[in-house]
Amino acid sequence: MYLARQGDVLIRQVTKIPAGFNPVKTDDRVVLALGEATGHAHAFHDSRVVYFREDGAGAGLIGRAFIAVGAGEPAALLHEEHSPVMVPPGKYEVVRQREYSPEAVRNVSD
Repeated sequence: MYLARQGDVLIRQVTKIPAGFNPVKTDDRVVLALGEATGHAHAFHDSRVVYFREDGAGAGLIGRAFIAVGAGEPAALLHEEHSPVMVPPGKYEVVRQREYSPEAVRNVSD
């Protein structure tokens, strides 16, 4: 079972993507998390990576998301301030690190 972390993003291998999660059309990259403070992104620049969100889910940062990396070489998860993470072909849940504040549970700012 593959597990990797890059900053506030955790990639956890799963056996399947749950029902109700559908592919999301992306541009030239798949962004897993966008830095609110810097604008930097945890992103794949690889057409073999498909991003899945729950039906009806908006672009909110808290919520479940999955990726599938197609066959072949591992895909590189890139970020301007972190070393690349090489993700082998397979299916993965994307987990954002969260923090507690009295107002609400929120994602960690990167």
